[in-house]
Amino acid sequence: MNTLSSVSNQSGAKQIRQKCRDLLVQAARTFTGLLSMTFQAVAWNSESLYDEDSFHKAYERVREFTDSFADVRTERIRQLLVDYPQAVLVFRCIAALSLDELSALLGEIHDITLSKDLMRQCELGRELGNADRQRWTAASESLGRVLLDAVSGQLLELPASVDKSLFRDRKAKIDTHEGWKSVSRISAEGVPYWALLYQRYVGGFFRQAMDASSSIKGDILEVALVKLLEANRIPYYRTKSRERLASWEQAPDFLLPSRDAPIAAIEAKIAEDGGTARDKAARVERFCMEARKKKVFPIVVIDGKGFYRINDVTAPILKNTRGETYTLRTLGRILDISQVTALKGNRKE
Repeated sequence: MNTLSSVSNQSGAKQIRQKCRDLLVQAARTFTGLLSMTFQAVAWNSESLYDEDSFHKAYERVREFTDSFADVRTERIRQLLVDYPQAVLVFRCIAALSLDELSALLGEIHDITLSKDLMRQCELGRELGNADRQRWTAASESLGRVLLDAVSGQLLELPASVDKSLFRDRKAKIDTHEGWKSVSRISAEGVPYWALLYQRYVGGFFRQAMDASSSIKGDILEVALVKLLEANRIPYYRTKSRERLASWEQAPDFLLPSRDAPIAAIEAKIAEDGGTARDKAARVERFCMEARKKKVFPIVVIDGKGFYRINDVTAPILKNTRGETYTLRTLGRILDISQVTALKGNRKE
């Protein structure tokens, strides 16, 4: 009799757990109706990206100096890089090399250490200290050689064992198929529109901008939160990018009313793909656990199509936040949370 009772109790508990999971998944499906599509907003970090006009000016200076890329002697390119460091941007775009890759090639081929951060400063035309300027000048000839050889096809070759049907050479694009000869021809004749579209297809849309500006994308939510809090005179502390707080293993995006004596914390997450959203769901779980241990009320704001992923993303987030999850569309409801309501009007001007 006791055994039968135990089995019955276990079965009942299992049914209850399944019912709870079903309700949670249903709640997550309903919640996705409150999400916004934010992928049309391309984050743009003007501190590290050229706009069209500035890029065009850099290109024209390089084109004129090289006689439309017909004169690409090593000494000529070295002199250009020394006098006009921004030229590295144009050359590496032709060669299709990242700053990381350039740095690695310089070290491997010429045993020269030139960090990607220093190259980025040069590429952006920033003022350099004497030591960095000397380092750049000393490396310019080798850097020029790497760029020239990368385009001419003398730098790296596909391994002989590579299946050519499964891989393409970095040079296999319309402006470098024939090395500098095709660069010069394209410079003079331009490219057909289909070629521009194809390169955009294989290269992605605004990929460079998004990679350089990933930390800005979250501002879609964070700036909206700042406006909401300030409009209601709610005191808050907004953590800085990569800031570490001594008492927090994982620093929240906002602490209310202050960093030192918070009663509520807000984590804001935006994601446009399911994989990223899943990673952020795990972060939300850790955030909620840590906040509750500190007797701080956790609040989460999420948005983006990545959170349409139900079972392993949005449902767990709703569970871990105990329903205190909001979106851009429902942001104002945060004001109804008792811990937030109590702070209204307390912000000092």
